[in-house]
Amino acid sequence: MRRGLGLIFVLLALLATVACGSDAETEKAAPAAAPAPAPAPAPAPAPELTAEEAMGPVPSGFNRVIVDPLVPPVLPSDVEYLEDATFVWYVTGGPPPGNTPFAEGHQGGAYMMWTYMTPFLFAPAGNEDFTKAKLRQGLMLGYDVDAADKRYLLHINPTAVFTSGKPVTAAEVKLAWEFGAWPVNQVTWGGSLLTFRQIQGFDAVEAGTALEASGLIVIDDHTLQVNLNKPNSIFPLNLTNTNTGMYDANYAMDNNVTWQEHPIGVGPYQMTYDPSTGDKVLTTADHPWPMTPATSRVELPYVDDHQVNLIAYEAGDADAIKPALSVKDPEHPLHGDLIYEGKAAGWYWGLDATLAPTDDILVREALNLAMDMDAIAPAIFGFGAEKPVAVMLPAMPCNNPVHTGYEYNPEKAREVLAQSKYAGDMPKITITSRSFSAEMLGFMELAQSYWKKNLGIEVRIDLIEPGNPLPKPDQIKQASWGSGIPDPADMLYRFMHSSSASVTGRQGARADAELDAAIEAAVALGFTDPGRCAAFQKAEQIFLDRYYWLPWSTFFNSSHMAQPWVHGWQSTFGQPNTGLPWIKISKRER
Repeated sequence: MRRGLGLIFVLLALLATVACGSDAETEKAAPAAAPAPAPAPAPAPAPELTAEEAMGPVPSGFNRVIVDPLVPPVLPSDVEYLEDATFVWYVTGGPPPGNTPFAEGHQGGAYMMWTYMTPFLFAPAGNEDFTKAKLRQGLMLGYDVDAADKRYLLHINPTAVFTSGKPVTAAEVKLAWEFGAWPVNQVTWGGSLLTFRQIQGFDAVEAGTALEASGLIVIDDHTLQVNLNKPNSIFPLNLTNTNTGMYDANYAMDNNVTWQEHPIGVGPYQMTYDPSTGDKVLTTADHPWPMTPATSRVELPYVDDHQVNLIAYEAGDADAIKPALSVKDPEHPLHGDLIYEGKAAGWYWGLDATLAPTDDILVREALNLAMDMDAIAPAIFGFGAEKPVAVMLPAMPCNNPVHTGYEYNPEKAREVLAQSKYAGDMPKITITSRSFSAEMLGFMELAQSYWKKNLGIEVRIDLIEPGNPLPKPDQIKQASWGSGIPDPADMLYRFMHSSSASVTGRQGARADAELDAAIEAAVALGFTDPGRCAAFQKAEQIFLDRYYWLPWSTFFNSSHMAQPWVHGWQSTFGQPNTGLPWIKISKRER
């Protein structure tokens, strides 16, 4: 009921804003169609200032960090590049995509930072390997932070403009972040709220009881103060997430039905989106910032079939794709086209610790020990798939190399199950999944077989159409985990802490005071604290020992593949193409 009232509050507030405006304002009705916005006159060029000059004096009680700018990759000089070439990049993953940064949870993260510029970027310099990536300037030049890591001053580059030519201001950033968190714009998995919930006042915005977050304070046109609920020394890293990307929220409100078709963002590209197909086209923006892209047109056809994409790639019709699993075989003739970026993510089943029988740790342990994940992962999901051995996977800082994962031991599984409080009287167990892919269905059926054979347990599978709510609580729920930034703090809190929406939705509303305290102690440590990794590893070990999950597949490096005539591809942790504005195409031949 509270959420419903919150939504009514937001809608009434928006209507009141229109009703009380000037005559000129009340004439801004949403157009029936979605024409591309007319470019505004170019603003007068800002004076050339150093970052230090643009950011102004350092306030008392704050420390300043000036972030390094982007360094473009160096392209071969002995190659003849095509003039006016179009870069064709097939995108896949999940349901047909929308076009909002605050709700992007699938393939859009690969290119959206170049249409909806994020406050910061995480990228290597030039042609360096992705492991050398670091925080770099996006919309912001840098930041000031207080000694407690709770107050940040974000400094917007004074030259930043929207693709329409309108200058970007702190008020515009504030509104964009709040607009994406309003109940009418929220997505079930969290979207931008996974980052912004840590800011004071966003709980009220999320609930629909406020339009503005008290923790966002406009200091001047180019300075936004952010007050956090608790210390977070890696908050700037959180602001590399695609969901924090910048768009013109005023334009979105004036064209609330159609704005996604021709959005006004910030970046070298502007986007056209066809919601009927999911296809997108990027073209050089009317006002590109912070650079003019080398390739003026990027086509992003949406074809959610890896094998179809591979056929197009083999025919030379696609310049880049996310590959079919078969290509990950080292013997595949196109294996050499794979491009890897660091990623620590995978799939798991959440075991609800509030429902019988998975509320018993012994049942959860038995279910894990009865599955041969070393054999199942590659057999079902193909080359490159591996059994996850821990929450912090090898690409993640603070990974603990001692972990080998849960063992396959049917005999021990039966012994453990015989000691549980449900021995001889096992309640029905149900798996809930929203996936209808052949691989997922095959895996679930294999799990049924293993548990029947090794434990004598019958398990039911409930398939839920994507987008539909879960009809009832079940003991086992399919989910994914991972991190878009190269640091464990945010991921471990969201994935393991009892208060996290991700936990309550997939592992039940459990209460584990010891685990929660260990996570909170680790997160509270400063980024440079020498004991930080050990603290995260302690929390992770508690989680693993209590079998709150059943992990079943991971790809340590989420790979794309690009044709040999694609030059300038640059990748980094969780972002497969930070080099998009510099990509050039040479003659399409092998």
